[in-house]
Amino acid sequence: MNENIRNNLAAGLLLSITLVGLTACGGGSDARELREAVTVNELGITSIDVTSANPIVEVSGVEIYTATAQIDSGASTLDVTDQVRWSTTDSSVASVSQSGKATALSNGMVTVIAELADLRGSKDLIASDAVLQSIDVSSDVVGGGRSVGVCTYGHQLTATGNYADSYGPRTITNLVAWSSSAEEIAEVDEFGKIKTLKDGIATMTATRKGVSSDTPTPWVLTVLDNLVSVVITPQNPTVSVGSDLQFSAAGTYADDSVADITPTVTWSSANVDASTPLYLDVSDLETEKGLAEGKGAGDATVTAVCNSTTLATVTSATVKVEAAVTVVDVEISGSMRVNLSDSPVQLVATLQNSDSTTAGIVTDSDDIDWRIGDTIEGVAATVSNVSGSKGEVTFTALGKTEIKVLYDDGINEPFDDTITFIVE
Repeated sequence: MNENIRNNLAAGLLLSITLVGLTACGGGSDARELREAVTVNELGITSIDVTSANPIVEVSGVEIYTATAQIDSGASTLDVTDQVRWSTTDSSVASVSQSGKATALSNGMVTVIAELADLRGSKDLIASDAVLQSIDVSSDVVGGGRSVGVCTYGHQLTATGNYADSYGPRTITNLVAWSSSAEEIAEVDEFGKIKTLKDGIATMTATRKGVSSDTPTPWVLTVLDNLVSVVITPQNPTVSVGSDLQFSAAGTYADDSVADITPTVTWSSANVDASTPLYLDVSDLETEKGLAEGKGAGDATVTAVCNSTTLATVTSATVKVEAAVTVVDVEISGSMRVNLSDSPVQLVATLQNSDSTTAGIVTDSDDIDWRIGDTIEGVAATVSNVSGSKGEVTFTALGKTEIKVLYDDGINEPFDDTITFIVE
């Protein structure tokens, strides 16, 4: 693990423990100041930085602020957004919640402040009710282009608002409503991320307060039919009935670039022998694309299809679905023919799987019950069923005794085993 990451995790844990532990000191402002002072000292916090995406916010709009603690003068940092005290210099212009969410209320400029003990960080916020005049759309495609390959996901659109004030253009990507003129070709989510589904042309539009990016010039996206091949991984896996397996799809394009296209292809499965029901069910739901579950023993194929019209964009993987391995028995092992001087003797209980493998030793498990059965000959031995010594056999005379073990986990059918224990 990276040293900075390790230090940040440790600092975050210490911060949480310190704040929670010192709560017992009381709930007033003096107690809080004490807790904060101890925290600052323990973590070596030297300053606090306040950041946000936009310095200018529409009246009635919101802006999210983050407070970052500089530890040992910047040797490492820690997000303290939820630990600082938030305020503004003029609550009639803008308010801020204790999670750092600011709301612009009226025209003006305020300072958003984050405080922890005697440390303070701040950033100015300008609230403006200027009229939005136009919206420009741009993308993160190399060169600002408007052409992307089919079945891609994640290209980011940015909306820039031009207002009737002197503050200049500002980013309003998360304030606008995004839409696509042809969702069968390309979709755009509420954050401006594009998903291309089929080659063709679609207009991406950002709208806010009656103003549309389509005026004066629409932002038109061209989805290119340039996908050469698709590879599914894993290729020849084995999965058990009832178990899940995540598949992914990688697309190679005409320019030799490779992209993860798992979220954009259409996933399906079929039985190799063409029978029904399915041995393997693979999801095409947006939230779990390519996630498969074993349903029955047999061979299946998983297919990923991109809706490209001309190139080789269909691929499949073969999957072997095996019956689920289950616990089917419990067996006693250990010395079962002993001398009188050997007392005590430890027996072992082991679970057996349906595939002839062992599922583990459960001698002292809470699900195990040791007991004595019939006395076949002589004097009976005893077996412990007390945690910490389960399966321990003691004896004081010669004899033959049945010793039984029962495994019952409350879920599966109980299993038992019986041996004859001989003292000679």
